[in-house]
Amino acid sequence: MVVAPPSTNGQVKAAGVPDRIEPIPQHRFETIEFPARDGFMLNFKRLRGDGEPLLLVAGTGTRANLWNAPTINLLKMLTERGFDLWMLNWRSSIDLPAVAYTLDDAAVLDMPRAVEEVRKRTGAAKIKAIIHCQGSCAFMMSITAGLLPDVSMVISNSSALHPVMPWQARLKLPLAVAFLNAEKIT
Repeated sequence: MVVAPPSTNGQVKAAGVPDRIEPIPQHRFETIEFPARDGFMLNFKRLRGDGEPLLLVAGTGTRANLWNAPTINLLKMLTERGFDLWMLNWRSSIDLPAVAYTLDDAAVLDMPRAVEEVRKRTGAAKIKAIIHCQGSCAFMMSITAGLLPDVSMVISNSSALHPVMPWQARLKLPLAVAFLNAEKIT
């Protein structure tokens, strides 16, 4: 059996230049554990930078490492600009023990402690955040409840406070599944 080499997406590695297709090596990330307001242990994957701290919150059923795809990724772009990156594993993370929770729990128990912990460890008066999917919903719920006054800027991706799917999106999922299974139909 012949195994094809991995795709380079048309990019050629120049001599002496880091391979931008590879993810950032795991040894560069520091794991920092801290308790949520109810004592449930959360953690950050920190990628140190000399600049201001930036909190990244991923969606439900993922992990902080979601941001470190083997491509030219957001972490690489942000570290090139000097940001001190803090990727949160909140109670929905697959890297933490399974626990029953609601987004209300995450908004009240996880997100305020995460912001507090970043500020405490960096000395920053305010922080910025990039938030994604259901992590975005929980974070925005926390902001609207007045629990995150020390967040100066937020970039929300995929959803924010309104996770109800429009009718067009509800049509798309069954069609996508049908197309994925098309070889079984014919």
